This record gives sequence, structure tokens and C-alpha cells, in this order.
Amino acid sequence: LDCLFGRRLDRYLEIEGAKLEIISLPGHSVNMIGISYDNVLFCADAIFSSEQLLKHKLLFNVELDKTIKTLEYLKGSGFKYYLPSHGSITESISCLAQENIDWIKKISMNILDQVKDGVSFENLLKNSLDFFGITCKDVTKYFMMKTCMLSEISYLQKENKIIIEIRDNLMIIKKS
Repeated sequence: LDCLFGRRLDRYLEIEGAKLEIISLPGHSVNMIGISYDNVLFCADAIFSSEQLLKHKLLFNVELDKTIKTLEYLKGSGFKYYLPSHGSITESISCLAQENIDWIKKISMNILDQVKDGVSFENLLKNSLDFFGITCKDVTKYFMMKTCMLSEISYLQKENKIIIEIRDNLMIIKKS
């Protein structure tokens, strides 16, 4: 599923006569799907509302390259209505999808600005949390933010924008 980016899979689930179509929406999580019924796409966590972007700032996405492809798919999809997991139903998703893409780019630019001369992962994480005004008061939130940052640097490495090295048991990230 995860290589199909928003394609209709010709897979359906029928519940009491209602035919639900399964739509591949990978990125936020591996093999994530949305469900379409009667020209309404239930988007799951493929897209964040503007309020969620401002609230969380660093976004949880397992694979950002797939997230971006899914968002591009959503921009061009032709459903009558869209319902994200953490948002309101809307007739148009294009602007919100672009807002999500721009937010990802903002995070990426912040990272690239920090790693010009090389920086440890821990310092990158701390500086990013400070930049976005995020305070971790417990281990659970810290681990979540760490996971978000690992996803970001993994994406930037795949895009050949950064180099990751291990020096003295520290992960060092620097611009390519």
C-alpha cells in the first residue's frame, strides 16, 4: 500500500450495504489509509488542520517524502468533501494541503540553517524546540519530539540536503 500515494486501490469494505473505498495515504504512519464514501474522503491523519499545525509545531510523520506525496495527491483529488481526523469537514483541501507542505518546508529550513557547520542531534533537537517555542515537561513528549526530528533529518538525508556522521558516539548533522 505505502508506495501508491493516494491511489484508489480498488479495494472496498462493505458494511451493511455501504461500500467504503480504501485510499492509500502513507506518510504520517506506514500504510495509512483513508476511507471514501459517497464522495467524502475521511483523511485520517494525512493532513493537519491549521490549528493543529500551530499547536504541535513539529509534526509527527513517519516518512516525510511520502507525506508530501500524499499531500500533493490530496491537492489534486476531486472529492466533494474532506474530513481530517483533527479538523472540520471542508469542500476544498488544496489550501490546507499546501499549508501542510509549507509547514514541513519551514521545519526543514530551520534545520538546514542550524546544521551549516555541523551540530549534534541533541543540540539540533534542543535548538529546534526552542525555536518553535516547545517545552517538554515529560519524557513522553520529549520522545515524541525526538521522533519528529528523526523523521525530519531522515527526510533531509534522503533528499541529499544533509550528511549524517557518527563521531565519538554522537550523531552529527551537517549540510551537504
